[in-house]
Formats: sequence, C-alpha cells, structure tokens
Amino acid sequence: MVAAVRRGRPRRAVARQFGVSLATVQYWVRRAQGQRLDRVDWSDRSHAPRAPHRTGVAIEDLVLTLRRELAETSDLGASGAEAIEQALRDRGSETIPSVRTIGRILDREALPCTGARFRLKTSPSDG
Repeated sequence: MVAAVRRGRPRRAVARQFGVSLATVQYWVRRAQGQRLDRVDWSDRSHAPRAPHRTGVAIEDLVLTLRRELAETSDLGASGAEAIEQALRDRGSETIPSVRTIGRILDREALPCTGARFRLKTSPSDG
C-alpha cells in the first residue's frame, strides 16, 4: 500500500485496491514516513489499554489476603474497603492504597465491597 502511494497513486484508490479503509492506508503511510520500506517496522502494535498507574501485584495480593482474614475473624463481618485500609494502617504498611483503589481491587476480583454475600429475606413473600 505504502509503495503504491509513494508511486503517486491516490490514497483512496489504494484503499479500494487493497480492500481497506482510507484511514488504514493513511495509518501505514504515516508509520513509514521518512523511512525506506525495507526498514519500516510493519508489525502491528498492541491495542490493549495502557495502565501505567495500576496498583502493583504485591499490594493487590495483600489486599485480597486481608479481605479473607477479615471475613473470617471479624465479628461484624467488616471486610470492606474501609476495614481493609484500616488493617493496612494498623500493620504499618509502607504503601497504603486509597479506599477507592481498594474497592477497585475488590471489583476486579468480583468481590463486593460491602461484605454482604446475599440478600436477607424480610418476609415470606420475598423471593
């Protein structure tokens, strides 16, 4: 495609010839700009979102471990994000994520932040 554009063919005609969109032709022409064709990196790049500030695996594991410990030992079942943050403070952890970050960690692991595992029936007519 890039070679055809460099030979002077219109980009729209090249897109029709190769059965791709005009945006695709423009993308590859831009990637090859200023380089010889044999030196261009033609490999496709990841389209996965970048998460540069994601909490580290060690901290996530610690949060999940504390969640299990609190769920087992707490009399009132306090094992939500705020309880986990307080447990990290009590342990003197160097890195303590915010309550919201702890909630996100629990969400990623499909654990509800409230600690409630089921809905209590209030009357016989409740399903």
